[in-house]
Amino acid sequence: MSTTLPTPQGEIAQGLHLHQAGDLPGAARLYESVLARDPSDADAFCLLGLVHQAEGRHDEAIESIRRAVDLRPDQPAYHASLGMAMHAAGRPAEAAEALAKGLDLNPGDAASHVNRGVIVRSLGDREAALNHFRRAVELDPRLAQAQTNLGELLLEMGLPDQALPHCQAAAAIDPGLIEVHLNLAGVLMAMGRVIEATASYFQAYRLDETRARTAAGLGLASVRRGAVAESLPWFRRAVELEPGSVEYLRYLAEAAGTLRLYEEVRWCCNRILQINPNEPVAHNALGYVLQLADRHNEARDHYTAAIRLHPEFSTARFNLGILHEEIGELDEAEAQYRETLRIEPTNHTAMARLAALLRENLPEADLEDLVRRISACPPSGQDQGNLLFALALVRDARGEYPEAAACLEPANALAREEIARLGQSYDMERHARFVRGLIENFTPPLFDRLAGAGLETERPVFILGPPRSGTTLIEQVLASHPEIHGAGEIPLTRRSFDSIPLLLGRAEEAVNLVPDLDTETVAELAREHEARLMEIDGGQARRIIGKMPENFFYLGLIAMMFPKATVIHCRRDLRDVALSCWFTNFTEAYWCYHQDQIARRLGEYVELMNHWKAVLPGDFAVHEVCYEEAVEDIEGTARRLLSAMGLDWHPGCLEFQRTRRPVKTASQVQVRRPVYRGSVGRWKLYEKEMASFFEKVEAEAGMRSGRKADR
Repeated sequence: MSTTLPTPQGEIAQGLHLHQAGDLPGAARLYESVLARDPSDADAFCLLGLVHQAEGRHDEAIESIRRAVDLRPDQPAYHASLGMAMHAAGRPAEAAEALAKGLDLNPGDAASHVNRGVIVRSLGDREAALNHFRRAVELDPRLAQAQTNLGELLLEMGLPDQALPHCQAAAAIDPGLIEVHLNLAGVLMAMGRVIEATASYFQAYRLDETRARTAAGLGLASVRRGAVAESLPWFRRAVELEPGSVEYLRYLAEAAGTLRLYEEVRWCCNRILQINPNEPVAHNALGYVLQLADRHNEARDHYTAAIRLHPEFSTARFNLGILHEEIGELDEAEAQYRETLRIEPTNHTAMARLAALLRENLPEADLEDLVRRISACPPSGQDQGNLLFALALVRDARGEYPEAAACLEPANALAREEIARLGQSYDMERHARFVRGLIENFTPPLFDRLAGAGLETERPVFILGPPRSGTTLIEQVLASHPEIHGAGEIPLTRRSFDSIPLLLGRAEEAVNLVPDLDTETVAELAREHEARLMEIDGGQARRIIGKMPENFFYLGLIAMMFPKATVIHCRRDLRDVALSCWFTNFTEAYWCYHQDQIARRLGEYVELMNHWKAVLPGDFAVHEVCYEEAVEDIEGTARRLLSAMGLDWHPGCLEFQRTRRPVKTASQVQVRRPVYRGSVGRWKLYEKEMASFFEKVEAEAGMRSGRKADR
């Protein structure tokens, strides 16, 4: 905004000089001196009011300028100054009235049109504001404030093409004004011209590095360019500069969430809720982060708060449904998915989740809706893929096997497309080198040299095996014992393995540094791993299970770190494993979306397990569980494993489906039901449709083991 000041003379000129130099007390003394001699000097009253306004003394500013208006009501500049003082005091309606009186006296004052336009815009009258800004531009096309405000308002009204020339003109007229560059950047962002927008934001940043809006803009531009990691420092800077901005905290939380920096998301959400406890989006995001950390009760509270504040908040209801599903409250999960669909009928993910939950119990009307959605969806994209995976599960549960198989190829193809779109991929050859490195570097002499380096504790229990081999079932059965804590899928062992370069101070791949491991490094890895386990249950349980199927890659390190740990290896007919992987819409196992990669991965599993049998120390026991035998005799299997852990039998292990503990894997529905024997030999149901797939699996396993795959 701008204000036209009266032309001062004499002592007032000296005061104005101090005023413009920033010496507000000195200027005030001179203005007061003039008024002491002549209480009718309207110029002195107006200027003194402007000093009070600059000092934040709004009531005194208004009173002083009003005296000037009373003395000289014919002066438009006084009315303009009074309007600006009213605006600064948070009295926009009175400000607009004062500016209108000034414009009645001087309708050709472009600056007053700009100022009144800003105020009536804040009052919600965009049409009046637009008229004032347009009039200001007509009166003075070289007034940068007029051009930039007109451009900003046109952008707000969804007219970026019309806004652009005005914002460009403002930047050319007064390139030293930060707002012109920020407004131009906003218009360019709206038009998808992100590179040019970034340049404008940087121009504003060079003028003033302390403007939070500029930092936030650079962060948003980074996100739009797909460089989310680059946005974080800018969003953090914006929050640092303006810590009370919920908007900037939300930007930071969204970027951190995309990069899975969940601790930072949690901090942002807590900060938002300190500022505004009734912010439903923050409650929902915090609930999501807490759910990931298995703090389900707290997560539930935040989801419930979000829904209480915004009953039609479909995302919060959907997340609450997933939470109910994870903790075994399946009826409640169904209710929340249905509420999500009521609020947001086009939420295909909720429909897919509902179908995958109910499977053979999905009502016919819902099945028809599921099929209709697949037909209506674009022939590419994540939504159609999710729906196809869900339909495959429903068809399979209904015994419609050819129809189920027909869903899977396009579902997996769409998943591959989505992975590629996100810039992700599975490097099969790189993984093969990793497996070869494990086999070459974990040798009997290495185990002999590092014997005794680990911790002599029996508390850790590791359940491993290929995905979909029964690891979740075995964990659920054992975790139903009162002296065992089931921690779920925790990536601690991989984290330990990946820490090897850091501890050795070497910038090489961990697998290549295995021969250089020493007793101190192994001991440190074991201590850190144990400390992490302690954080999970406080050390209360006699045994704590870490179930991570692909820990079979790290079995050699497990044996070094915890030579007395219980290791349970779940085996299953690899054709059933392969089929189940092909059916499952995993979030990160990118190799599961291609049949050749599934076959290769399972072949590497066979090769690696044979290697461990050959090289692990003789006193390190790996207890094998055959899935097909376990489902026939779950009690015998559980008794044998409990005995291996040194624990007495407990009948609760046979009521495992009643155990209320979080289960986040693809088996979360199955483990809430009694043992299901129909999954044994399931591959035979698809032998006709997937014969070549099963042949690839058997060929890979046979080639790598020197014998036919386990049946």
